[in-house]
Amino acid sequence: MAVANPSPQLQLLTGWLYKRGPTVDFAWKRRWCVLLPSALECYADDACQQKVGAVLLGPRSRAVAFSAAGAPGDCIKHSALRPCGFAVDVDPVSGRHRRLHYFDPGDGTSLQTWTAALAVAANTQAHAARDYIAS
Repeated sequence: MAVANPSPQLQLLTGWLYKRGPTVDFAWKRRWCVLLPSALECYADDACQQKVGAVLLGPRSRAVAFSAAGAPGDCIKHSALRPCGFAVDVDPVSGRHRRLHYFDPGDGTSLQTWTAALAVAANTQAHAARDYIAS
């Protein structure tokens, strides 16, 4: 299925990340990721012709390094083999059984870049929600 390329004007960050499925039974797969203000989209390659997933972001979304104290879900299980990985927690107040999304950029600089950009996206969502409520 062909998908329209995301608008370059909306892209906050792009790059290769390894992504794991929702449980430890899933393999890590290399994906081209495009961070937009409202979602982290994953593609089969950098041509962005085949979208293979998306993580919809909200005002409470956050990215947490696997090595961070109190990191959620399976982060501790991955921190030894993927020390530069992070989890995207779309809604941290949704309870213990919420879905987490696991990524690994492969190096510490990229980890900082991706987590900072995800914070910007969440902040954009928070401002949009406040603007909507105020109108």
